[in-house]
Amino acid sequence: MRKTTRRKPAKRSPRESKLETLFAWQLDLSLIPYVREYKFDEQGGRLWRFDFVLQPVTSKIAVEIQGGIYGRRKGGHTTAFGYTNDCEKANAALIQGWKLLRFTGDQIRSGYALSCVQKLLPALGAESYPQSY
Repeated sequence: MRKTTRRKPAKRSPRESKLETLFAWQLDLSLIPYVREYKFDEQGGRLWRFDFVLQPVTSKIAVEIQGGIYGRRKGGHTTAFGYTNDCEKANAALIQGWKLLRFTGDQIRSGYALSCVQKLLPALGAESYPQSY
């Protein structure tokens, strides 16, 4: 009988969700460069961050992972205050020229999110990245 070893997942930062870890893994396997927890709108006095920004940062393509949409608990993004803040953040990003992709956990797990990002690669001048993981 062959013994199998379980590979330990990379340690997550306190701010990082399991979905973000999975999406980072998908991007890594696809050799798509990105920056995590990218701060934007610092001049506006807000401390907003994008979960991911595709490289080069000057492309201004950001990804937000929308977790907890099915939960029974009222979390940060599902309360009226949280949703209002998300709207303000998305509007500020658009005004500043950002293209914002938003994905749910189901879209991350199914590979749909990665597929959308891969469709944007030619706009980044990155046609040579692998098309699947």
